[in-house]
Amino acid sequence: MNKRWTPKFAWLVQVHKPRSKTNSQTQRHNPDLLIVISGLNFDNDLSFLKKRTLDLNFTNKLVYEAHIYSFSGNQNSWNLLPVNWVCSSDIEILKDQAGFLISGDNPVPLFISEFGYDMTGVNSMDN
Repeated sequence: MNKRWTPKFAWLVQVHKPRSKTNSQTQRHNPDLLIVISGLNFDNDLSFLKKRTLDLNFTNKLVYEAHIYSFSGNQNSWNLLPVNWVCSSDIEILKDQAGFLISGDNPVPLFISEFGYDMTGVNSMDN
């Protein structure tokens, strides 16, 4: 099946080709290395993979990465809506943008590598 990238993600094709050669050379020198694929939008969003996989030839080498922060998404919702609703909504967003990778017919590893909130005390939505 030959799916085409949408124009929104066309830049991925341009950076993907040279990286494939580099990754092949790296794997030859150190076959134990894993390859981490980060998402778009500050590493929050991997949903572009729903339309087309990256078609890399690294069996059992790929790990997908996502970040989750309190300032990801609609920050005002924490002050305006019930906390349980906001948490539930954020969980659904995470499932849609990255969590889908760990379920279905071909689940793959997903690493939540960064998460947190503003601890300076100046943002009321993080208190």
